[in-house]
Amino acid sequence: MTDLIDQRRSPRITCGLPVEYRFRGGRSAAVAGQLTNIGTGGGLVTTQGTIPSAGAHMDLCFRLPVSHRSVQVVANVRWTAPGRAGVAFVNLNPQAQDDIWRYHARVTAGQPQGEVRQLKPLGRRPNPQELREEALDAWRRFLRELDDIRDEP
Repeated sequence: MTDLIDQRRSPRITCGLPVEYRFRGGRSAAVAGQLTNIGTGGGLVTTQGTIPSAGAHMDLCFRLPVSHRSVQVVANVRWTAPGRAGVAFVNLNPQAQDDIWRYHARVTAGQPQGEVRQLKPLGRRPNPQELREEALDAWRRFLRELDDIRDEP
């Protein structure tokens, strides 16, 4: 069996975000699904609905808990399996990219390396200042770890 190499350009985190998608090039109805992992480069869509074949394009629409804004992006289907498709984002705008990074930092903050947890829904709307501080702390930890890696012989 051939060894599979992860060629992703951005790390993925486990999530459970509701997503709607439509096939591009046709007048299909929106199909409900879930993003079960996400990164700035793409994600994994799971659904009970129809999955397009590899190479197809689809319009995705989802919300990230850190911004509460709707993210709309074109995605290229890279691979498929029954009930799921690995997709690469084609036109992710800078705001959505930043929101994904902030979500990533929030979910992984304080977790041991390799362990990712899904945040429980908040009972209140988060304070924007608290979110900024959490994101800055996560970036500081990341930069310290990066410096440590660079200092290694």
